[in-house]
Amino acid sequence: DDLLALARLDDASGAVTLESVDLREVAEAAARALRPAAEAADVRIAIDAPWGTGATGNGAMIAQILRILLDNAVTYTHPGDTVTVSAAREGDHARLCVTDHGPGIAPADQARVFDRFYRADPARARHSGGSGLGLAIARSLTRALGGEIELESVPGAVTTVCITLPAAP
Repeated sequence: DDLLALARLDDASGAVTLESVDLREVAEAAARALRPAAEAADVRIAIDAPWGTGATGNGAMIAQILRILLDNAVTYTHPGDTVTVSAAREGDHARLCVTDHGPGIAPADQARVFDRFYRADPARARHSGGSGLGLAIARSLTRALGGEIELESVPGAVTTVCITLPAAP
């Protein structure tokens, strides 16, 4: 399914329907969808996003990006800790971030985490059952919306992945 999603994004002719999207609404829906996995992992999902924080994008695509980011964050956050989804308007842009408190990502791996099939720790990948395509899909979706995605991580402490999209008028 992940390969098919990437192939479709690669072949897309750029015809994405754009609309005003309330990032708080998308965050609430994504948190509800991931809540069972979070509860099973003893991880709390917190949302720090004011209602009405709008981006110009596609609600379904932004929701898919956020589910990918939340799934990764819940998977790697230590039990008993919290994953935070935040959103804010920054000038002409809206920024949506997911922060987790897990093992972090080594500086040498940070530039490659959005590459297809890249795994910073292959042994952990077998345990989690992932395909190594989630962040590549998130990057492709973000770019299709005219946005950017970036990651900051302090190994052993915190990882934050943010997407920046045009703000809604």
